[in-house]
Parts: sequence; C-alpha cells; structure tokens
Amino acid sequence: MRKLALLMYVSVAALGVAVPHRSCAEGIPGATDITGKTVYLAPNARLRYGESLLDRVYARTNATMKLVGAGQCSAFNCPVLHNGQQVFARRGRLDTEPPSTGLVVTERTLRYRAEGADVVAIQKALEARGYSVEADGKFGWRMLRAVRAFQRDHGIKPDGHVGPRTRKLLLN
Repeated sequence: MRKLALLMYVSVAALGVAVPHRSCAEGIPGATDITGKTVYLAPNARLRYGESLLDRVYARTNATMKLVGAGQCSAFNCPVLHNGQQVFARRGRLDTEPPSTGLVVTERTLRYRAEGADVVAIQKALEARGYSVEADGKFGWRMLRAVRAFQRDHGIKPDGHVGPRTRKLLLN
C-alpha cells in the first residue's frame, strides 16, 4: 500500500501537477498576532481552558462562533477571548473571514459543568424568576434541574442546555 501511495505521488509530481499541501493553520497563517482582531471558530470545534488537548473544554460550537483574538498564535493554538475569559482554539479551526453561509453566534451554549460570568448571569435570571439556584458561576446539578424546569414551563424541549432560545426567553 505504501508503494502504491508513493508511486501515485511520484506520478502526479512527474506530470507537474501542483498537489495542495494542507497546513495545520489554513485560516490563520504563520506566526500571527491576532490581538484585538475578530476571528471565527468553525462549527463542531472546541474552546479549551489551556493549550493542551487534555485541558478542560470551555465550550463546544454547533455554529460558527465570533471571537476576539488575545495574543500570538503558537504552532497549534491561538489564544482568544470569550466573555472576558481567555481560552484557546485550534489554529486550523479559526479563520479571519466570516463564513459565507450559516449561523454566526457570539454566545456559547451553556451545558452542565460550564463555568464563568455568563453562567452567573443565567443563574441570577433563574433566581429572579423563582427557580432554586445559587449564583456561584458553576453549572451544577441544581442549575441543570432549574434550567430544565424553566424550559418545561416555557414549552421548550427540556435538554438542560442554555442555547440561544432559552437565553432569549430567560433574559428578556
């Protein structure tokens, strides 16, 4: 199999056909400083608290997410800001141009075990509406039950995630 792949590569190269090389940073080239620049994270990507793939996930995206750059990109990751929290995204999943089609979001979908200032805002809104939750900035079991109850009370599928629809109903 290796010989066949090598033979095919040599044959294409001998014909003078340019073989596109896929780099790990298609949207963000070279050693780029993206501080203050708007960048877009591709759908189905993750933001992490640290640069390692083993670090905790801050957010997963279902749509393209609009972010702000927060420094110099490394070989594999770029620091970005989301709601004042510095997190890291894979370079190959970022682009400096907005997508031509599809939804672009600025808020992450909050799920169980999420943490941050955006979690506190949702907790305070739930408390104001009479749901039993403590505003500690951590999306725990109590908040999960409160979100599901709120969703049931407002005719939304009770999945326990605070996405655009739940957020809009809760904060308005």
